[in-house]
Amino acid sequence: MILKRICCIAAALAIVVPSFAGINRNDVKEIADRVADWQIANFNNVSYTGKKRAPLDWANGALFRGMVEWSAKTGYQPAEDFVMNIAKTHDWHMARRLYHADDICVGQAFLLLYEKYKDPVMLQYVKERADSVIDFRSHVAMDIHVKDGQERWCWCDALFMAPPVYSMLT
Repeated sequence: MILKRICCIAAALAIVVPSFAGINRNDVKEIADRVADWQIANFNNVSYTGKKRAPLDWANGALFRGMVEWSAKTGYQPAEDFVMNIAKTHDWHMARRLYHADDICVGQAFLLLYEKYKDPVMLQYVKERADSVIDFRSHVAMDIHVKDGQERWCWCDALFMAPPVYSMLT
């Protein structure tokens, strides 16, 4: 849903703005900052899904990474503060499923913050999860339809979720 909104905003801008030469960098930053503010203000409003989304859900992991990167690129501190507060609230833990890529995704934002602040607590649980995955490898078949099939990454976006965490740890 977040991606849908971003695409709609981008499409609207493409229609309104006849050429990229006329785009003012400061105007784009202001609009994007407002989008970030809206995301922060509406973080818990997931009524459109018909179900509650866990704070460490994979979709939020993508949001958190984007917020941290936006803050790093533009200096927009509320975006980073938002992620930092959620991470602290959850003691820098990821969601519970050991192998599931969805539950590893939030580690991307945690590691970006670790790179900036070098606080070991930001790294600790992400590293422990990676070590556990190595030490206790899954032996489930590479088939998403078998029992516990999601221990193995048999769906396309899993490659966005977990591998970046592991590569950032190297």
